[in-house]
Amino acid sequence: MDQRTHIQALLFKWLKHFSVRSHEQIRTACKTLCINNNIPPEHSTLQLLYPLLKIGIVEFIGNGKYQVAPPIIITYPHKSTAVGINLSENRKAKLTTTKYREDQFGIIRFPLANKNIQTLCRELKCEHRKHTQTTPFTHFPPIKDIVQNFEKTHITTPKLQYYDTNQHEWKWQQKQTGICRTDPASYVHYLKINGKYHQIPSNTQNPEGRLLAESYQNSIERENLFTYNKQTQTLTAHNLNLPILVERLLRQNSLHQENAVKTENNFQTSYPDTPITTIKQINRIFNTKTNITNG
Repeated sequence: MDQRTHIQALLFKWLKHFSVRSHEQIRTACKTLCINNNIPPEHSTLQLLYPLLKIGIVEFIGNGKYQVAPPIIITYPHKSTAVGINLSENRKAKLTTTKYREDQFGIIRFPLANKNIQTLCRELKCEHRKHTQTTPFTHFPPIKDIVQNFEKTHITTPKLQYYDTNQHEWKWQQKQTGICRTDPASYVHYLKINGKYHQIPSNTQNPEGRLLAESYQNSIERENLFTYNKQTQTLTAHNLNLPILVERLLRQNSLHQENAVKTENNFQTSYPDTPITTIKQINRIFNTKTNITNG
């Protein structure tokens, strides 16, 4: 386990203790954890909280608050495996006849064998979901439709900083479309679309807001957002900070396998077990064309 994953697990343990925490409480905890573990504290919530949201073990509940996600068992019949998420110690103690593997976030994996999962979930008082190969993205709207509905606003300041999503840094420049701010110290960010400004929701309003804006800007500026290996069924996102729900569902395809999703040093993240039917939906959602190889 690398150091960042270790302190993500520490944050999750802290959240489990309190169950519900505000964004400000989490921000303070993230900053403290980074400082205590010799990790630069800049963007500490992005480093520690957002991975937990994308795994699906923590969820946003509105009004700037987050909670540990409800317990659930997801079954993968084609892999003869079940995955238990956020099962309490009392629930796990009841699995006396089941041998399971547990990862750093308390997610357990165990063979289905001849277990009656419905009965087990009733006993454990947790939800059950059967994973299927059908893509869950059919009902997702295109990102461009979402961001164009961000609150419209007017900016009179002629000089703006724009965010470079490729280099991950702010630059003083002029653009027709892109994430911008009026001052380096400002926490209020805007998305300029064809010369018109929309205010990006703050993290306390919608933790997806900034990620959706970045995804939209990337779709405008770059063509190489995704690559799909048809032979291995692996989708790779190139230097792209995916929206929380999109990544969570992509991760669920391979959740039966521990540490299946891989991120390389060059900001490439690979999602195994992605069905080909998902690619059409990804192209529609991100307004892009995925490069398909070995097909």
